[in-house]
Amino acid sequence: MEQIKSYFRGWGAPRIFRIVLAVTFGIVYYYDRQNIWLIFAILFAVQAVFNLTCPGGSCGTTSGSDKKPTVEVEEYKPKE
Repeated sequence: MEQIKSYFRGWGAPRIFRIVLAVTFGIVYYYDRQNIWLIFAILFAVQAVFNLTCPGGSCGTTSGSDKKPTVEVEEYKPKE
């Protein structure tokens, strides 16, 4: 029982929100019987249980950061 408590103790608000969405979509699927609701329920449940989000933090923002990504492009000069 202590292992279960320690597992859920590490859950943050986004993870709890995803499991609530999964349960909600599961209930909607039960009453509506449309497969799209089941797909969403499974998607959010897997994300919540395994803590899967954007790979490498790619969906994070850089607000307040002075570092801005720059792309250097060389001017194309064709051979004459």
